[in-house]
Amino acid sequence: YGQIFDGYAASLERCKERIEKAKDSMLELGIGGTAIGTGINTHPDFKKTIIAELNWLTGFNFYQGDSVMMSWSMAGFVDISNALRILAIEMNKISNDLRLLNSGPKAGISEIVLPEVEPGSSIMPGKINPSIAEAVNMVCFQVIGNDHAISLATEAGQMELNVMTPLISFDLLWSMELLTNTMKMFRKDCVEGMIVDEKRCTQLLENSQALATILNPYIGYENVAEIVKTALRESKSLKQVILEKDIIPEALLDKILDPMKMTEAGTIDKKILEEIREHMRNKGI
Repeated sequence: YGQIFDGYAASLERCKERIEKAKDSMLELGIGGTAIGTGINTHPDFKKTIIAELNWLTGFNFYQGDSVMMSWSMAGFVDISNALRILAIEMNKISNDLRLLNSGPKAGISEIVLPEVEPGSSIMPGKINPSIAEAVNMVCFQVIGNDHAISLATEAGQMELNVMTPLISFDLLWSMELLTNTMKMFRKDCVEGMIVDEKRCTQLLENSQALATILNPYIGYENVAEIVKTALRESKSLKQVILEKDIIPEALLDKILDPMKMTEAGTIDKKILEEIREHMRNKGI
């Protein structure tokens, strides 16, 4: 599970980078363009003066943009909203994974255990609901919907004016607030208290037909396929079938099926391969 959560962390780090980059698009100001960007009725130095003052007050690096274009173009807001939408999509996927991996304990995967945050089901005693992950799902749906509304409002401007800015600002600020609060809740009330059930993971791994993939280079595709069919037909593990048929000695099989080796790139152990081939020749396999 270290690799899985490293992947989640990398995904969220990318989201952070996108947001940081998109933030720069908000530094371009059309201030001083007045109604339609021409700057009518403003002092020639107004833009330069007010932007310098804003930079001094805020510490940001605002700069003067094309006032005519910015009187109707809301692209900067869309840039930020898109970055938030991608974060919501990634968060939604992570939440879905945790809900699925937590499902059980009898009729699901149940490889992880999420912390209890409420008494449980009102009709099923003892049932634990993944309430935090479900709440994250709902927030992500809302943020994705907000982004779509912002996109529609952005393109709804006419000529040198966009009167939809109240919706754009409301939904964008709402998305920011929702994601900020939700990610704090997700970390504190779900991720930090989550437990990986190592015993359950080992049980599922040992009974998984996915182990067949790592056996291919050692005993060949056709032999592995036949072992898989036998295991499924007789409700046995691959390891059990291999040992019963004496295809690979147990000591060598344990080395091949080392879980750590299955999580990284590697080459075939030629020494083990030769020992297996010799064993199979002696057995007439």
